[in-house]
Amino acid sequence: MTRAGRAIPASRAGIRNALEQLNLSTTQKLLEKCLGLSLSDQYWICPAGSGIEWS
Repeated sequence: MTRAGRAIPASRAGIRNALEQLNLSTTQKLLEKCLGLSLSDQYWICPAGSGIEWS
């Protein structure tokens, strides 16, 4: 599955308001901003060369 398939659906209640508050244009941008962190998934997105680690 692609990362795009992991984004919050644009039809989710309140998502437009959240995107506006965060100054983001799409739910895909939100996914990227939060590194794909999700309470229901077992992975996250770690940008190459970022130096961040899961701990």
